[in-house]
Amino acid sequence: MRLRYHDIRMELTNTVGILKKGLYPSYVMNGRLNTDELPVFVYHRVDAADFERQLRYLRANGYRTLDTESPDLSQNQDDGSYARKVMITFDDGLDDLYTVAYPLLSTYGFKGVAFISPFWIGESGVVTWEQVEEMHSSGCMDFQSHSYTHMQIFTSPQVVDFFHPGCLKHPRWDFPLLIESDGTIGKSWPDWGTPIYRSESGLSDSPRYLGDTDLETACTDRVASGDGDSFFRKRRWRSELDAVVQKYIGSDSIRVFESEEEQLLRIKNEITVSKAEIENRLNKPVTAFAYPRFEQGAIADRILKDAGYRLVFGGLAANTGVNPGEGHLRYLRRVNGDFVGCLSGRGRQTVGSVLLKKIARRATLSFR
Repeated sequence: MRLRYHDIRMELTNTVGILKKGLYPSYVMNGRLNTDELPVFVYHRVDAADFERQLRYLRANGYRTLDTESPDLSQNQDDGSYARKVMITFDDGLDDLYTVAYPLLSTYGFKGVAFISPFWIGESGVVTWEQVEEMHSSGCMDFQSHSYTHMQIFTSPQVVDFFHPGCLKHPRWDFPLLIESDGTIGKSWPDWGTPIYRSESGLSDSPRYLGDTDLETACTDRVASGDGDSFFRKRRWRSELDAVVQKYIGSDSIRVFESEEEQLLRIKNEITVSKAEIENRLNKPVTAFAYPRFEQGAIADRILKDAGYRLVFGGLAANTGVNPGEGHLRYLRRVNGDFVGCLSGRGRQTVGSVLLKKIARRATLSFR
C-alpha cells in the first residue's frame, strides 16, 4: 500500500511540476499547434489497445506520420506546414515494438521511428536483428540511434542503494554496466550487495566514478556471509549494509574518476559505434539520435554534430545544448504517446482527462 501511494504521489508531483513550468506544448494544453513545432510522441512499452485507439484517432482526423528522412524536417518551419503531421517514436527497441507497434502501424498505414541501442539487440525482452531488418524492409519503421549501450554511469562515491533481488525487475541498462578485466563491457548483473552509487546518463557531462573495490568487496562479503539472497529477507538488511559503508567512509579510501580523455572516448564510442553498426546492418544512413533518459550533454552534442547526425530528440524539456544556428543539428522535443488524443480533431481529449488516466494506471500497476 505504501508503494501505491508513493507512486501516485510521485506521478502527481511530476505532473504538477510540468504544468507549473509550462513544458507541455500548446497542442497538449489547448489543441492548437504552434506552426514551428512538429508534434513528436515517444513510447517505450506499447499497450495494444491504447496504441490502436491513438492510431485510429490520427487516421480519423486526417493526420499523417513523418520519419527522419521526410523533407518536412529539412529546416525549421514557420508557415503552418506541420498541420496534420506528427512523428511517432519508440525508444529502446523492446520486443513489443515488433509484436504490437509494427503490425498496427502497418495496418493503419503509418510510419514510426525506432531508436535502438545495438549492444542490447537480441537480448531477452529486446527485438532481434532479424526483426529489425524485417521492419526496416517494410518501409514503415525508420531505425535510428539511441547510443550503443544506453549507458548509465556512476558519478559520485555517494552510495544510494545496494544490488538486491528487487533490482531484477528493471532492465539491465537501468544500472551502470560492469567493465570486465579485459576492458570490455559486461552484461551480467553485479554480485548481491554491490553498492549502487549516485548515477547519471553516460552521455551527461559528468565523469564516470570508477567505484571502490575494497568497499564493494566488504559489502558483497557481508551478504555472502548471510547466505546470499536469503540475506535480503531480513527486515533490516539495508541497515546492515549501511553500517558497512559508514565504517568504510572513515578509512583512507581513494575516490577515482575517469580522465577527460577516457570520458571523451567513452562518449564518442556510444555515439559513433551505434551509428556505424545500424548503418552496416541496414545499409541506410543514420542521421537522428535520441538521448537515453532525455539527458543531454555538451560533450555529446559536439560529437553528434561531428559524427554527421542531423536531428536530436529529447524529452519534454526545452533544448539545453543543441543550437541549430551553430550547424546542422536540430532538436525536437517529445511528449508521451498518451497525449496523441490531445491533438486537434473530432473526439479530442482534454489534458486533464489524459493526466487522470495516467495517474489511475500508475495506481493499478502499483497494486500488482
